[in-house]
Amino acid sequence: MCIRDRGNAAIKELQQSATIEDFQKIADDLSEQQQINDELAQIMGVDTVDDHMFEDELDQLERKEADAVACKLKPVPTDSLPEVKNKQAEKKQTEKRQAVLA
Repeated sequence: MCIRDRGNAAIKELQQSATIEDFQKIADDLSEQQQINDELAQIMGVDTVDDHMFEDELDQLERKEADAVACKLKPVPTDSLPEVKNKQAEKKQTEKRQAVLA
């Protein structure tokens, strides 16, 4: 079954199970949410309140927090790490040399 068929089946199922009252409740809920958004916009002194406004403010707060945390971090060492010998690799290398010499 392709995506379009599944989508059509879902819509038909929704239409059979949902009533006019269900759709009216959704419309009422959306209207109430819009009124809340309008009140917030009025309090904030802007024309409209949208998700982008809040996302931008959140991004700004997160950047400030990240900067504050970064200032408290110790600097990352830039020294090179000591060389660690791999005993197994060294053993294989020795065996290869001995095999060549034999």
